[in-house]
Amino acid sequence: MGIFKAWWHTQSCVSVLFEKDLNVLPRLAIESAGESISCHSRFATPFEFASYTSYFIEGGAVHFFLNSANFHNVAKHGRGEFYLCGNFNGWQDAVGKDEWKLEKGRREFEYGLAVPISAFGDLRKKFLFKFANREGRWFQPRADAPNLEYDADGNANLRFLFSRTHKNFILTQSPKACDLREDSYIVNEATSTKLRIDEAELLLESNYGCKMGAEVSDGKTTFNFFAPRADFVELLLRDLPAEKPKNFAMQTKDGALWTLSFGENLAGKYYTYKVYGRNLNASTAFDSSREIIDPYAELLTCSNGVAKIADARFAPRAKVPFEPPAWQDLSIMEIHVRDVLKNAPESIAEREKLGFKGISKWLASDDCYLLKTNANAVEIQPVQEFDNKSISEYHWGYMPVNWFAPSSAYASGFMTQAEDFAEMVDAFHKRNLAVILDVVYNHVGEPNHLIAIDKEYYFNTTKDFALTNFSGCGNDFRADAPMSKKLIIESLKHFVLRYNVDGFRFDLAELIGFDTLSEIEVELKKVKPGIILIAEPWSFRGNISGALFDGGFAYWNDGFREFMLSYAKGEGNAEGFNYYVSGSQKYYASWPAQTVNYIESHDDFCMLDRISKTPENPSIAEIKTYKMCVALVLTSIGIPMLAEGADLLRTKKGVKNTYLRGDLNALNYARGCEYTGLRSWVRSFLAFRKSEKSKALRLADRYSENYAKFFKAENSVSAGVLFNADFSLGAKQVFAAFNPSGDFVKMPLDKLNLGGFLQIADISRFDENGIADGNYFDKNFLSLPPKSFALFVQK
Repeated sequence: MGIFKAWWHTQSCVSVLFEKDLNVLPRLAIESAGESISCHSRFATPFEFASYTSYFIEGGAVHFFLNSANFHNVAKHGRGEFYLCGNFNGWQDAVGKDEWKLEKGRREFEYGLAVPISAFGDLRKKFLFKFANREGRWFQPRADAPNLEYDADGNANLRFLFSRTHKNFILTQSPKACDLREDSYIVNEATSTKLRIDEAELLLESNYGCKMGAEVSDGKTTFNFFAPRADFVELLLRDLPAEKPKNFAMQTKDGALWTLSFGENLAGKYYTYKVYGRNLNASTAFDSSREIIDPYAELLTCSNGVAKIADARFAPRAKVPFEPPAWQDLSIMEIHVRDVLKNAPESIAEREKLGFKGISKWLASDDCYLLKTNANAVEIQPVQEFDNKSISEYHWGYMPVNWFAPSSAYASGFMTQAEDFAEMVDAFHKRNLAVILDVVYNHVGEPNHLIAIDKEYYFNTTKDFALTNFSGCGNDFRADAPMSKKLIIESLKHFVLRYNVDGFRFDLAELIGFDTLSEIEVELKKVKPGIILIAEPWSFRGNISGALFDGGFAYWNDGFREFMLSYAKGEGNAEGFNYYVSGSQKYYASWPAQTVNYIESHDDFCMLDRISKTPENPSIAEIKTYKMCVALVLTSIGIPMLAEGADLLRTKKGVKNTYLRGDLNALNYARGCEYTGLRSWVRSFLAFRKSEKSKALRLADRYSENYAKFFKAENSVSAGVLFNADFSLGAKQVFAAFNPSGDFVKMPLDKLNLGGFLQIADISRFDENGIADGNYFDKNFLSLPPKSFALFVQK
């Protein structure tokens, strides 16, 4: 009988899973460093088996168990009623049915359900299962469950087999403690077959609460470095970046945490590490010829350079007090530092246009583009040290090499990036603009320092230790390991405490995982209660929005993006319009500001290029469709986000992926002069979104079913919505109507008296004081010309 999986459960106990149930206890031995030792084994109990698999089979039934240790979002997002769902009962159809409801406190687990084997029919079929709450929210199983399987859509499910009831699970006691630096094998002495023992579970228990990196305090300098399977670690110290270093051996008490202290202040010196170890298999990638950058380094000379020791007492920091707007009051513009600066005024020097200094200098002028847009928050594409090869190289920044250091490529001089970044954040805050950083914790760039410290600890791998690639970038970071979480959380806190950053948008957050995201939320809110947290909830593996549904993260709404673009083109339907314009409540967002509504971001084609066949010279009809997209984003409940240049009718000339194309991404301010009407219209709309008149669109809490009233023209995609229809908010009502079709439409008003409203916008004009000769209406109908929009506010 073949061994399916074996892993160290404790320092002296190995868990062994066989491919099928066993009738007789096998004779097992552990082979390590050329020595084979026979071991005492026993069958695991059904509950020990279920602690990993969430099921066992016994007594004519399949016993399923839901436990918060295996499903991390149960404790936080459970509502007391849970259901077993699978391909045997229609998945979501099982929710709400008593026969699939879990019982509380069943045996040794928090919730459970026993299902007769007869209920499953043909036992040769493939059976998958998962758990959901009453609201239909799925609970994510632990990533290391031995029976975890992903479906074609990237959803994580669990599998149960009638050939693996629990009698295929053996616990083997070793007389020799595990050495994580050695390869060990479990040997079936009867068949002489063997399988390597996975040390991941034991390895990933390593956790240290001390301050990591280089710390200067009380005239001393201490270095703490985590390398759990290294044989030896050296600190390389220099006075200047290019000089030959002095090597110092670091000490360890447990083989994982390496330390070294000096009785002097070494601030201003430069340092790296060397990590020595044996690559017994592909789970490590030690290379003693490489100099390794400290993951906690706060300043780097360049992306492949050396780190500088900082003294926190004198380190640059942002100084301007600032509280970001409440989430429901945000109007975000996504920007890239160099895109904004490339065609900035000549008064900003060319070197300044490459980075933080140029933004600060331009923000001091009332003529700054970022002020004229009327957004109140910027979401800046990644600025943590990334793997650009030269200062002049254009890069989106999504390949980080360090998470504590601002990008050296964006510095105005040698090693001025910390001062420049702090100054830029202050400059934004002086202008009442919140600063949200786009951060990447799902993968890393090159050079990959973490892989040379411990590949398996820091990266997700296959059984053969190949790096997984659900990020599309070749190395998926293992964000759920304790020291990985610490690295993420401490770097985020560093940017909040040192630089007063107001929030973060997490790239491909599905790979970071619910558990780690929850800890991030808790820890950052201790530091800054109003911190803005936004997730891109998907990856190439799956989507985590369901798990985040009741949490404290907002997240990008790709359903809004695709549907509303189609709707603006005259496709779609009124039902979809109603759902997305009212905040995607119930299915996607559990509270109004949880959905980030957008149609364009840095990724893929820009919005105009998806609309126009000739984006450099779009037709009048295409411009109207474009403006309708903007109106849909800025009128809908949720957090609106526009991409840089939305007010400039931006085009990337039809190129889909421009991550290295600074020439195509740079904002063309002259285009705004060509389309002055559109520019003024978009900026006026953003100003309205911040004003008291739009309060009915900016909701902090869940709203009643009667809050939004919908209107529909017969045999048309045209639709309208009245916000605060039940007057529950205490704000003035807002009415918006859209006709994306090519036909003239008369929309029934259903007793809505627009005589008590002021029209402030149509598809061509925007004036909060009211526009003359607006859309015609009477007590029964509102007239909407082809490809038109109308916005009214209560007088």
